[in-house]
This record gives sequence, C-alpha cells and structure tokens, in this order.
Amino acid sequence: MKVYAAMYRPCIYESADSVLSLHTTMAGAEAALEKHKAEQPFKSAHECWDVEEMEIVDDNAVNVWSTLTPGTSKEYTDEELGIGGK
Repeated sequence: MKVYAAMYRPCIYESADSVLSLHTTMAGAEAALEKHKAEQPFKSAHECWDVEEMEIVDDNAVNVWSTLTPGTSKEYTDEELGIGGK
C-alpha cells in the first residue's frame, strides 16, 4: 500500500525528520503539511517541511495504524483539508 507522509524537521543540522501524519493521497499530505505549517508557533530558517512517498508492505501495519487511540495527535478529515475523496 502506498502512503504519503507529511514530515517536519525542526533543524536540518541537528535533528531528524518526524512524521506528522500519513495520507493515502499526495494532495492530502500536502494539504496537511500546510495546516501543520500554519499551526507551528516557531519559524526557523533551518527547518524542513516535506512530503515523502512510502510503501507499506505488511497489510497488518495498516490495521495497527487504523486502531491508534483517537486524540493522541491532531487528525484532519478530508473536509477540514478541503479535499474530496481519493
């Protein structure tokens, strides 16, 4: 299964990428990235925002992802992101 990860790195010199959210479409990941950028209180010339395509090869991983506890991180619906469907 192909997914798109919205990723953030606070400092390109001293940190690694963090996955902010996973999406089934590139458009969904890009829209979420813009939402995350808008909510970021601190701006830095050395931060990095990116969308990366990933392949989930184990179908069980999708089941684990879908059963994560709601509310543990900010989740956006397609409607909130202004996109429709896949």
